[in-house]
Amino acid sequence: MPRTDVTLAIGCDELDDSRLDVMTRAMARSLQDEGLNATAARAADAVPGTKGDPFTIGTIVLSLIGSGGVAVTLLQVLKAYLERKSTLCFEITHPNGRKVSFDASCFGKAQLEQTRKILTDLLEM
Repeated sequence: MPRTDVTLAIGCDELDDSRLDVMTRAMARSLQDEGLNATAARAADAVPGTKGDPFTIGTIVLSLIGSGGVAVTLLQVLKAYLERKSTLCFEITHPNGRKVSFDASCFGKAQLEQTRKILTDLLEM
């Protein structure tokens, strides 16, 4: 199966940029620890007057194989972060422009299978 590069955007109205950046980097490491190819996204161009490489806060680039197992692993990591901070929301964008959004309401026992199917469909495009 071919790999698909998708973008995972993390949002939370209760976190300032620095705390969201810390969470993004931690989540990228968690995803890597689970065997997924994930990196915190960097902005393409430096901003004049700043030092170092700017980061796109709250964004992770994932290079995934579209399979049910990958979807389950990704959802397990997202769920673990939602258990720490229930006000998080996630948006996954496929290169073709299709987007899916998830929040805590997508991770209940009744909704989890439907959420997995939506994510698997997105990754298999």
